Amino acid sequence: VLYIYRDGRDVAASLIHKYDILTDEKLTHLRGSEMRLGRPFDERYVPWWVEDGRDEAFIQSPPYVRAIWMWKYMVSRCHEAFSAPAIKDRGQVLLLRYEDFMREPMTYGRAVLDHLGASPTPAFKRRLHKAHTRSIGKHRSRPAHEIRAAEQVAGAELELYGSPPGP
Repeated sequence: VLYIYRDGRDVAASLIHKYDILTDEKLTHLRGSEMRLGRPFDERYVPWWVEDGRDEAFIQSPPYVRAIWMWKYMVSRCHEAFSAPAIKDRGQVLLLRYEDFMREPMTYGRAVLDHLGASPTPAFKRRLHKAHTRSIGKHRSRPAHEIRAAEQVAGAELELYGSPPGP
């Protein structure tokens, strides 16, 4: 298993920018891929992955904060699964930080191939040469109050995955 994780603030920024997820309008139905299940809250639904008792806080949050809320749940579940001794001790999971991979694609590309027991192909090498760091830190373009709110929601997970909340 190859587990690539990324700063949740950047993940949330990308999800909002590229997919316009978790808007009030999209919370009025259960057709979105982010939430096929949810519980009613006024004319909207709260996704199943929001902690019980946090419905109001979720609904009052902007889509960016809602997106990091989703990231928080997903990385928490992955951490729980991949930290289990039965999985961790087998060495079958390669944890790879996205930011490190983008900064040093050749080094980490080699680690991926070694982990998978594969050899580099010309296509793989071409993809590595196209790696860039432009998406790292993209969350900084969000309003400061949104970033602070996102860090309050997912501070522990950001810290756990090497992206501590700002001052």
